[in-house]
Amino acid sequence: MNMFKSTTLFLATLGVAGAVALSIDTAKVSADATTTLQVSTFTPSINNVYSGNAVNESKIGGTWIVKQGIKGIIRNRAGAAKIITNTMGGKAGRIFNSYYYDVTAGLKPLLEWSEVPAQSAFDATFRNLINAGVSRSDATNVAEAIKIAINLFV
Repeated sequence: MNMFKSTTLFLATLGVAGAVALSIDTAKVSADATTTLQVSTFTPSINNVYSGNAVNESKIGGTWIVKQGIKGIIRNRAGAAKIITNTMGGKAGRIFNSYYYDVTAGLKPLLEWSEVPAQSAFDATFRNLINAGVSRSDATNVAEAIKIAINLFV
């Protein structure tokens, strides 16, 4: 009996991905081992996959998190410098403090994008630090720390 329930749950999970789900009606299994199987299709929709607050849940995604992290870095220089120093060392923290305005000049335009992947924050930071004359290795360390800080600010 438990095998039927777990199989049904497994196949229902596959149904969310668009496959055909197989549901077994255990009440129709008789004592002489004849089984009736009912095959039905499962069409995922917002009502049967998510709860009632699906609209609120969908707002919290990758872009929202990245934008909030970028805002946190722009608004909280000392906090960002602390995270960068803790993750990549004192030299990266000093470079971030020295080139803070160059870093934020690269991050501010990202807030206007409709989709902001975390890698774009890395790229913008790296590009602006290279243009400001920072070495590639130091720019990479600071940009990677910025990418980490974005996830920690949320």
